[in-house]
Amino acid sequence: MNRSNAYQLLKTHYENTGKVMSAIELIVELTVSYGKTDAAEIMAGRRMFDTYLSTQGGKTA
Repeated sequence: MNRSNAYQLLKTHYENTGKVMSAIELIVELTVSYGKTDAAEIMAGRRMFDTYLSTQGGKTA
């Protein structure tokens, strides 16, 4: 499991539901998918996703 996995999971969930996945949901999903998790990688993936969200706010269709 790496930061890209965490980021992609968060982004896909957001695009499909319009909601941001909670930290608990993220940890559970990553544990189920990859078996082990690394807190530093999860945090880095979350920061990447936060950057993605901040750039989405200024865009128009």
